[in-house]
Amino acid sequence: MFETPKISVADSLAKHADHIARLQAALADVLTTDELKKEFDEVFILRFVLSNGDKAEGPLRETIQWRTKNSKLLESVRNGAYPPHNDIIGPYTATAMHKTLIDGSPVFIIRSGLSDPNEMLKVATVDQIAEWLLYQREEAFGICDRVTRETGFICKVVSVNDFNGVKLLSMNRHFFRALGIASKLSETYYPQLLGISVMINLPSFMSLMMTLAKTFMSKRTLDKLRFCKGVTVGPNAQDISKCPYASGMILKESVPTFLGGSCVCPANAARGYGGNGCIQGIDNDQREPTRKK
Repeated sequence: MFETPKISVADSLAKHADHIARLQAALADVLTTDELKKEFDEVFILRFVLSNGDKAEGPLRETIQWRTKNSKLLESVRNGAYPPHNDIIGPYTATAMHKTLIDGSPVFIIRSGLSDPNEMLKVATVDQIAEWLLYQREEAFGICDRVTRETGFICKVVSVNDFNGVKLLSMNRHFFRALGIASKLSETYYPQLLGISVMINLPSFMSLMMTLAKTFMSKRTLDKLRFCKGVTVGPNAQDISKCPYASGMILKESVPTFLGGSCVCPANAARGYGGNGCIQGIDNDQREPTRKK
């Protein structure tokens, strides 16, 4: 069974207390009010120290400035609003936060086989897609920050990417470039946010996809990828909890039916979508890309 490492907030704050104090002093020019000092407190700073060590000041300063500049938009997304450009990008994607692991860590599900990067790129630029992808992290950050403070352990999101139905023609270099841009910015703005990214229902050309991904994605991001050889559809289907990277971490009733679980989210009418489906606007039994209305 795979287990994510537990990082104690109290132990880490004690270990890095001097470093955090030095950073707070160095950032006095941007932490100019009590409100800002409360928002970007020791627990917030700790993630930057854990990820960047002695080089934490640069990313932390950049993040404080970015979050201060975009505070209203970030708050809106954190509370469930759509990220920027969703009106043109959202219809061609199939992603959503969906319940949690047993320990409270949020789960982010991607149904790559129902997404359509080629059509998306007809209506959105690479930069717009990258910004949309980046702001998606904010909802997960809000959950992880709350759980971290409640439990006393660093909480991270687990991403599950379902490749069932993915076609070779969907491998668009421009979309991978947007993924790379968002990934790099996320490392700056959201350190210690992603725990692991589980890939399941892998296509026969997965190695080709990874070759392309490696030209755009950072090593730090690639190192967090985990590949499950099992399938959750068809005659030999198993639920995702049989995957060694999920075993013991998630309850079957929290797993969507398209991943071999029992969840259908029948009352899922969030954000204007109705019908059954663990990802808003998409039925669990859907197998082909269809533009959401």
